[in-house]
Amino acid sequence: PGLNTLNADFKCSDGKISSFTLVQAAAIPAFPTLREQLVQVATFNLSGDKLVLSEKQSVTYRGASTDVPAMVGKACPDLVYPNYEDWGYAKVVLDPVSFNTARTRLAGIEDPMLRSMMWQSLSDGLGDRRLGLDDFIQTVLANAPKETDNALLRQSLLYFSMAKGYLRVFTNGSDYDKRMSTRMEDVLWKGVQDSRGNRDRGKSWLGTYIDIASTGTAVANLGGVLAGNVDAGGIEIDQETRWDIINQLNRLDAPGSEALIAKELERDKSEAGQLMALSASTIRPDAAMKARWLEKVQQMDGSEPFSRLRVVMSNLY
Repeated sequence: PGLNTLNADFKCSDGKISSFTLVQAAAIPAFPTLREQLVQVATFNLSGDKLVLSEKQSVTYRGASTDVPAMVGKACPDLVYPNYEDWGYAKVVLDPVSFNTARTRLAGIEDPMLRSMMWQSLSDGLGDRRLGLDDFIQTVLANAPKETDNALLRQSLLYFSMAKGYLRVFTNGSDYDKRMSTRMEDVLWKGVQDSRGNRDRGKSWLGTYIDIASTGTAVANLGGVLAGNVDAGGIEIDQETRWDIINQLNRLDAPGSEALIAKELERDKSEAGQLMALSASTIRPDAAMKARWLEKVQQMDGSEPFSRLRVVMSNLY
């Protein structure tokens, strides 16, 4: 059980690799099985703003460590990825040199698949507590705006929401939370404006901006977009996006947000609109209302259709 970790451990001397080892560790101490797999080890070096493939070597690794003598004498790399082109099934842990390169130059990797895998490695590092939240946020801020592939842009934007989730849980209301939230919002709003003429990219940036909005500036922007007096990079604001904005404003208990629910229901009387209005109502920071809904959920008497209860359960907490 579990996905084993794989990382490169190397040293350099006079600009050349002097030793190179692949290190494997079991994911779960109770199941210490070490596997044998064929992978490609790739090294990259900076050339201007780009990370260019220098070497790739197929290696069968086994046990806790596997030396790779074929790498000795090669140019000292700026970045190593020990599972290039995803031959093996392993969780890649970036070595310190590779992480320091990736945190500012990830977007300079020309291979979209490798960029995606690098993003995943960074996300894994945060989730496994090998990577600090600030390092993760700084990497996302530096690289997401440079992403040219629409699918990878959506992947990188997910990490803004992930980072904001950690800020809400661990540092909510602190100076650090306010500072980082402001920086993330600024980058996202600029992404919205810079995507003018590209609806798909613009909607991706705007959707994430709505999701993490928390500062006074962001609340004002969302209110203005909803009212039609703030330009969101030329994006046409559809009904689903309007409800997303109302939902976030109610989550934050922004002034006048509760009244927006009834007003929007006048505009959208569809079943989807009814459910979105319920979402916005139950997400509000109102303990008495949440207690009433929790009691109704626990009754399980069929008085509310499950489609509504699902919305309630998703938003109570």
